[in-house]
Amino acid sequence: MSALEHVTAEAEKLDRHSQFILVERLARQLGRTTEHRDAWSEESKRRAESYDRGEIEAIDAEDVFKNLRNLIGK
Repeated sequence: MSALEHVTAEAEKLDRHSQFILVERLARQLGRTTEHRDAWSEESKRRAESYDRGEIEAIDAEDVFKNLRNLIGK
């Protein structure tokens, strides 16, 4: 079993809340690269422009957090 397979198997044993925290930590680590920051900068600009043109709708932050809490069981 590779290290990745082992870590994945262990992560799958965690409860939803712990899995969410793990994903958040991994995403934060990935966000430290210049390439990743640049990609998100471009993506955020693209989304803002789509919103301004009326192509997409915004989702209220309160609803987003409520959905996340429901997803992780808190």
